[in-house]
Amino acid sequence: MAARIANTRKPTAKDRPMRISSTRRTVIAAALGLLAAGTSVAVAEETPQPTYTVAVSSADVTLGEPIEVTVTASDVQDLYAYDLTIEFDPAAFVFLPNSAVSGTSGATVDYPAPSSVRVVHTKLGTSPAASGEVVLATVTLLAKGTGVTTVEVSSLASVATDKTTTTVSDVGFAEVTVTTR
Repeated sequence: MAARIANTRKPTAKDRPMRISSTRRTVIAAALGLLAAGTSVAVAEETPQPTYTVAVSSADVTLGEPIEVTVTASDVQDLYAYDLTIEFDPAAFVFLPNSAVSGTSGATVDYPAPSSVRVVHTKLGTSPAASGEVVLATVTLLAKGTGVTTVEVSSLASVATDKTTTTVSDVGFAEVTVTTR
């Protein structure tokens, strides 16, 4: 006669069949049904941060000729107003007064100094804020000295329609060579 070995271990949750309440079964079935039907769960996408470009009409300019400096912003959201400063070597360039223009509707004013120009722009009234790619400013400088130099946007303060202000330092620069004829 064979001896019978008794199981001395106590039964655990693993040994019992899993029981799911009818409410849980309904929730699981509904979720699986939504997935099977192609319904997706929306995931919040991160808003891209603006990027900035400083470009010149020509990297090489002859003494006495004008050069345009253009500051562009990409991936802009809700831009209602801004204040930017363009710096340059006063031995190489002079700002042509009232030459600042913006690529978006509103009012643009320039405030020249010997080695910089401050460009301030705002939308007017209930005009919609700018979004996407925006030409913030184009200014004209006149070459008055020779050499290799840079034109730099040293600061940019932007204002959204809810009056939230964002400030960026060292926005960008462009290198320019001024030569004689």
